[in-house]
Amino acid sequence: MMGGYAVRVSSDKVPNPVAVRYGFGPFKPGNLHNTEGLPAYPFRTDSWPLK
Repeated sequence: MMGGYAVRVSSDKVPNPVAVRYGFGPFKPGNLHNTEGLPAYPFRTDSWPLK
C-alpha cells in the first residue's frame, strides 16, 4: 500500500473474490480518482496469463 491509502472492493455477486482488475480491456475510462482528481492507473491483483 503506497501513501497510506487503500481501495476496498466488494460485490454481492462475488462472495469470495480471489483477484481484482481495474481498467483492463477495451472499456470506457473508469471513475476512480485520487484526492488531486487524477485518474487511477489500470491495475490488477492477479498474475494469471492474459489471453
